[in-house]
Amino acid sequence: MDLTPTQHPPPTPPTPPSRQRRVVPWRTVAAGGFLVSVAAIVWLSLSTHGPTANRAPPPPVPVWDKVLHLAAYAWLTALGVVALGHDRVAWFRWIGVGLMTFGVWIEMIQARLPFHTGSVVDAVANGAGILLVLWVTGRLARKRR
Repeated sequence: MDLTPTQHPPPTPPTPPSRQRRVVPWRTVAAGGFLVSVAAIVWLSLSTHGPTANRAPPPPVPVWDKVLHLAAYAWLTALGVVALGHDRVAWFRWIGVGLMTFGVWIEMIQARLPFHTGSVVDAVANGAGILLVLWVTGRLARKRR
């Protein structure tokens, strides 16, 4: 095929949609996981079918329960950071404020339900999980710069 300077090669036909690979961005997956996780936490925290419903009041500070609170809110925070973009450090504080507000709100509602108990210590464990992930992601973001 002889090309003169004014001629261009013929364009390649586009790949048909059925043969294109769809790549789902991690941010979309994280946002979906975040929403599902929030719904699961609301259900577990407020329903009569959750793991703590219809039980006797727990001991003053059961360690395993606090570890679960820390882990759940660390998970939510990590998903929030990935969904909003780990490079957007300015958003980290808003993720923390939003999730801490959510955690306190859940505990306040639990305190008013007859089959659950709200606890300040649970809210502190929620906050510890949030701060742990924000601290780690903040350190990682600083190392990248």
